[in-house]
Amino acid sequence: MIEYQNVVKEYQDNGALIKAVDDLSLQVESGELVVLLGPSGCGKTTLLRLTNRLEDLTAGQILINGQNILEQDEVKLRQKIGYVIQEIGLFPNKTIAENIGMVPKIIGWSAERIEKRVQELLEMMNLDADLFKDRYPAQLSGGQRQRVGVARALAADPELLLMDEPFGAIDPINRKEIQDQFLHLQDKLQKTIIFVSHDIQEALKMGDKIALINNGQVVQFGTPEEILLEPANDFVQDFVGTERAMKALDLVQVTEIMHEVEYKYKGLAVQDALTWFRKKNNEYLLICNRDQKPLGYVSHQDLVDDYAAEAVIDDYIRDLYTVLHPQDTLKEALNVMVTNEVTTLCVVEEGALVGVVKFADLQDYLSKNYRREHQELKKA
Repeated sequence: MIEYQNVVKEYQDNGALIKAVDDLSLQVESGELVVLLGPSGCGKTTLLRLTNRLEDLTAGQILINGQNILEQDEVKLRQKIGYVIQEIGLFPNKTIAENIGMVPKIIGWSAERIEKRVQELLEMMNLDADLFKDRYPAQLSGGQRQRVGVARALAADPELLLMDEPFGAIDPINRKEIQDQFLHLQDKLQKTIIFVSHDIQEALKMGDKIALINNGQVVQFGTPEEILLEPANDFVQDFVGTERAMKALDLVQVTEIMHEVEYKYKGLAVQDALTWFRKKNNEYLLICNRDQKPLGYVSHQDLVDDYAAEAVIDDYIRDLYTVLHPQDTLKEALNVMVTNEVTTLCVVEEGALVGVVKFADLQDYLSKNYRREHQELKKA
């Protein structure tokens, strides 16, 4: 856990006193990824540099797991903190393996242990160790170098990871891939991470919580949903921007609005299917195998138009356009529905049906949050 208690950082600028950080208090729980979000010059990066003592506090204190950082040797403190910056900071004259193994070597790890750790981390970053370990940074793409930068920060298994706009210099396609990969890695490692960003979409995607900072002070601290849907003041509302309800779709998994659905097994007699349609007054019936794997659906109209007396539904099954998974977001569900012109999607986990998501439920969710947003605008 990290505690910032009434932290102040002042500078002198041509005789004027500048408060880069102004009586800031914040608590980051162990295993959380907290994004420091705000405009340029608001104090985000300064707070990181105070955390690993690259800059000195003017007042207040910073505690890591209850211990004041000023009571620790600053070199040893930094060895326990991973630090990732936008420019990556790899040593150009050292191989990838040497870059990753730098801190472990300094703190006395054996060569064998370092080699094993380098191999492990490169595999975590989806980089072939045999292919990349002996290369130099200039021989890698920007995205590959950024992955190596993250690997180096994790090399000594630090208690805390500080990340200063780590993906800001990467093109949008590679940035999304690296963000997704990093979140998957964080699910496994559960590191305590402070992540600086000026991009609201990145903050909403990456953060367990967001600290929105302005003029060196925390304006609002909360979950992405709270920041989006319950902005503390006009600054937060303006920074988040318009259409907050639409942005919220990217934060909510489909399981939040998913419904159970009745289905039938392959081999069902058409007469039995027609009886079901009459009782349920539905237009479509989902068909699964005995392992609950969705095979497709049958249309009431198809059966009415053309069937033999002894027929089974197998000959009338239509393919599903696509399926969703529990971790997919409402935004992804909406995109799939619009692209494929469908109003219902199956949600599948490990091949088995767990529910469905309907377009009407997405509409209800959006409507509810738009009403909340418009009520707040009227109050303002």
